Amino acid sequence: MRTYIPWLLLVVVLNTAGQISIKKGVVGISGIAVREVGRMAGTLALSGWVWTGLVLYGASLALWLVILSRVELSFAYPFLSLSYVLVLALGAFALQEAVNPWRIGGVACIVVGLVLISRSV
Repeated sequence: MRTYIPWLLLVVVLNTAGQISIKKGVVGISGIAVREVGRMAGTLALSGWVWTGLVLYGASLALWLVILSRVELSFAYPFLSLSYVLVLALGAFALQEAVNPWRIGGVACIVVGLVLISRSV
């Protein structure tokens, strides 16, 4: 199972990159009323960031399916929590989001748990 760790990490990177891309694509759309969903859908359909995010998600999903066919779910699934670490870091640097000690502490707990699980095999 350990041989799949690099592939699991790639799933996490693709998933995180998809999240960041979609966030960048929708950041200017806030404040649209429910009755204007059609306009919002049109705006999203033309967003390169949103399309990039969807493609990255698709690649992540395809690789995830391959991994699930080869390793135990209880081993593979916790690796997805690494996306929290990357989203926190990229949110701070790429999106200028606020990061406080509570968020850092929470992510540190996630990392400790992941290390414990990765050593369980």
